[in-house]
Amino acid sequence: MLCSKQYNLAMKAWKNNLITLTILIFISNAGITSVLAFLPFYIREVGVPAGQSLEFWSSMIYSISFVFICLMGPVWGMVGDRYGHKININRALVGITIVFILMAFARSVYDLFFLRLLFGILVGYYPASMALMSNMSPKDKLGVTLGTLQTSAVAGGIAGPFIGGILADTVGYRTVFLVIGGAHLVCLMISMLFITENKIVVSNEEKANIFDNLKYVFKSGLLRTMFISILAMQVSLFIVQPVFSLFIEQLDKGATQHISSLTGIIFASTAVSQFLFTPFWGKKGDKEGYNNILVKSLLYAGVFSLLQVIVQTTNQLLLIRIMFGIFVAGVIPSAYTIMAKNTPLKKKGVVFGLSSSAGAIGGAIGSLSGGLVAVMFGLRSVFVLSGAFLIVTSIFILQKKQEQPKD
Repeated sequence: MLCSKQYNLAMKAWKNNLITLTILIFISNAGITSVLAFLPFYIREVGVPAGQSLEFWSSMIYSISFVFICLMGPVWGMVGDRYGHKININRALVGITIVFILMAFARSVYDLFFLRLLFGILVGYYPASMALMSNMSPKDKLGVTLGTLQTSAVAGGIAGPFIGGILADTVGYRTVFLVIGGAHLVCLMISMLFITENKIVVSNEEKANIFDNLKYVFKSGLLRTMFISILAMQVSLFIVQPVFSLFIEQLDKGATQHISSLTGIIFASTAVSQFLFTPFWGKKGDKEGYNNILVKSLLYAGVFSLLQVIVQTTNQLLLIRIMFGIFVAGVIPSAYTIMAKNTPLKKKGVVFGLSSSAGAIGGAIGSLSGGLVAVMFGLRSVFVLSGAFLIVTSIFILQKKQEQPKD
């Protein structure tokens, strides 16, 4: 009777946290991604130093946050393990709130650069949320739990650029940053009131430092392969982001007055198709194996990324971005599912945290190289590099024979 009561309480806490975190992740991801539609134009507004290019500063400001997300990922992961993941989530929400409010008052590209750096140091709510739910989810609900959180993040990515573009064109760039900061303040209050956590006590013998965690991960060929997949996907996505709005501006000069809205719509189209097709790839993965889905998704996403090189109109770009999103939908969930099924329970928090670092490295490489490549070879060249990363990664995984993941 007591066990049954404890089980019911645990299930209630799991459902409550899943609903709460699904809402928080949606709001937060929508806010963070909303700036994608207009950040280069905001950088232009605050002023680029004489003799320096907008593409260069756009890449620097995008990429610096990913550098510090990568560096701080394992650190915040250990903080969560020792002091609780709820505290870690709240810490991140406080930091994001402050940073976005301060961005509204930026007066130079140096201000924006520093604030994006600070954002990279303080963020980390998503891996903390994944770790919290991974620890408390029933074994037979783990896939549903992680899939729900991933779907929420994707849905936020759909809404973010679209809402951000519309708001930027109607109320101005600076007001959007204040709205994002306010939204995260609301998220913080929701988290404090509704998230519950039974902290897992870890003995001193079981505690691992950063180097032990890195050693564990890099000894596993399977985990290395999954991290490479996540890194390549992030490079491909973020290499175009610093210059994507400028590419749309180049394609359709007549849309200058509403360029932020148009950029937001095209960004959102990729996320919409990604959102719609994530369940499809999940069912295919159950039948064919997630490793097969991962290879196919990377390959075809790379092909459609390359096709963006030849577009001549925004309508053509919109169609190809939709197709690109369909195959992007199969990459990250497949990689996470393979990792979850092949990682011991006590190491899942570590693996999720380090996978976040892998994604951050990809984001940093992509954001930084995107602007530099565009300056040297033109805006269209970033799509060549984006597609090449994905195709080469798919071939690498296909030829990888040393370890077969459990699908």
